Order: sequence, then structure tokens, then C-alpha cells
Amino acid sequence: MNPAKLLFAILPMVSACVKQVELVVGDRQVVVDCILSEDPQQTLYLSLTNGKSGIGPEALEGAVATLTDLTESQPAGEFEHNSEGCWTLDYAAIPEHGYRLEIEVPGYGIIRAEDTMPPAVDVSYARGHFDRLNVKNPEYFIMKNFYMDPNLIIGPARGYYKWEEIRSVFYQSASLPVHLLVRGYVYDEQTGKHRLSEMMCTDSPGVLNGNLNGEVYGAKQKDNVLLNPALVGFSCHHRYLRIEKESAIQQEYFTISGDFREGQWGFGIFPEAIDKSLPTFIPMSATDDYLLFTALSDKYNQYIDEAELLWKRNESSLLSDRFIRESPYSNIEGGTGFFGASTSQILPVAQLYTTF
Repeated sequence: MNPAKLLFAILPMVSACVKQVELVVGDRQVVVDCILSEDPQQTLYLSLTNGKSGIGPEALEGAVATLTDLTESQPAGEFEHNSEGCWTLDYAAIPEHGYRLEIEVPGYGIIRAEDTMPPAVDVSYARGHFDRLNVKNPEYFIMKNFYMDPNLIIGPARGYYKWEEIRSVFYQSASLPVHLLVRGYVYDEQTGKHRLSEMMCTDSPGVLNGNLNGEVYGAKQKDNVLLNPALVGFSCHHRYLRIEKESAIQQEYFTISGDFREGQWGFGIFPEAIDKSLPTFIPMSATDDYLLFTALSDKYNQYIDEAELLWKRNESSLLSDRFIRESPYSNIEGGTGFFGASTSQILPVAQLYTTF
């Protein structure tokens, strides 16, 4: 048979085997909002942009979303429709693995995005015993506290003040991830839950200033002692800190403060450098304030850069916890929004009245 005639003969059969999909044409786009983490459950949010034509919200109810581990070349699972606009997947993303999110929306088509999980966060920190650590400038860590001691004799007269060396919590710059986001969580006794610290401050030279709140840190004073005096004069930030390791390593260690309550936990974890007879760690309780150090993928970091620019331009007083969902930057193929990746570590924070 003539090859051309053969081709025309089989075309009807091929067409009969292909499922015909009628796509609705319009100006509405599907918005994807998903940040992978090491948490045991992943969450995906889907919504639609504003528009006069295109698919309606009911189309999202039939969406099928799958996650693929590109490193292992195997499916990670299919998201389940949990509530309106929300899908969940019981799966913990693996650090340094690449992932693809693929979503099929009836009447709209296929939406895809990829990102790679950053390495696990393992920031070294310590509180106390800096004389036993190999640090370049131990004077940076020395703070003193004084209190009344009727048994103390100072000079020829009896005195009531005694100086004692104490330490805050310091974080090692060399152990930071490439792109770091730090948020503080404060326990609210009335609600029994943690809330975001509205103000954050650090002396790290790697901090970015895209979310300054216009204030300068002024240590609170009580009985002639100050709260975190090392940060006096440093700029304050709204709700979070972003720190770039490349600049942060100019200073060996740094400290952080915020709207935290007085107290501390996490007594320092350098067991190879600390006397084993001394307590080396105070465990965190359910009511302690804490810091969440989050490593951002390169794409996630770029997304926040763009979101901060939009936030400034709109002169908004708030940048939401999930930042701005309609940021100018999007890595979604066939839609808009963002698909990113992060890893996190809970670290202690100390609020102690001290003076140099």
C-alpha cells in the first residue's frame, strides 16, 4: 500500500483512541500556593485570579494534584481535597531532593512547577562556656549581671552588689544555610498558643533590610540593667529576619531579640567543648518562646525578594505569614502563584537583663 494512503487510513483510528478535552478559554488563571517542608503533611492551596471569563471555582474541586520525587524518580503521592481551596498530602519532603508538582484542572489543562529542597538546617549555637571554645573574639560574648548580696564586702565597706558573668544565646554564622528566614514565636498565656513576634532585631551583618519597621532597638532597662544591650542601635524588622550567609560570616557569631518574654532555654550544645559535669542543655517546654530558622530554596528566596518590593510599593503595614500570593515572581508553568521548598529548625532565644 502507498505509505501516504496508509497514513490517512490509520489517522481515524488514532483519533478515536485520543480523549478529546475541551478547554475553556478565558483570562482567569489558576493560582498555586505550595511550600514543601519536612513536616509530615504538605499543603496545597488553589484559587483563581480575577477575570471576566474562563473556568469557574467549581472546576478546582475536580483538580488532581500529584507530587513526584525527581531525585528518586518515583511518585511521592497524590494530594487529597481537604476543604475549599485546600489539598493535603501526608508526606515529609526530603532535604536536597528535587520535586515536581503537577496539577490537572478539568477544563483548564495541566499546571507544573519544580523546586529542590535545601539541605537540613543544623545551626550551631551556644550559651556559656565561650572560654572553652575556639573563638576569635571571646569579649563579644561577655556580659555581666549584678544582684544584691549582703555577704559581699567591696573595698573597705560592706556592699550589696556582686558581678557575675552570664551569657545570651549566640548563633554561629558559619553553620547557617545560604538563605535564612528567622521568625520568632511568643507564647500567649491567654490563648494558650504561640503568636509571631511583631518585632525582630539582630546584629548579624548578613541581615537584609527589605522589611524594616522604622524603629531602632533600644534596650529596656530595669534596676540599672538592660535587656540585650548588644543590640542597642541596630535596626528593627517587622515580623521576620532574612539573613544571607555570604555576608553573615563576616562576624563569627550573632544574637537575636524580639517581642519575647523574659526567660531562656537551650543551655548551649557544644558537648565536645563543655565540662561533662555541668548541665549542657535545658529542654524546651510547651510554653517557651522560640525561634524558627528556615532555609529557603533559591526560588523561594527570589519569591520573597519580589514580594517585599510589592509590599513596599503598596505601603502596606503587614506582610502576611505566607507573604504575598500574587507576587510578580512566579515559577508556575500554565498558571500563576508559587511552588517552593524549605527546611526548618527550632532554636532557643534568651531574654535576660544584662550589662557589659
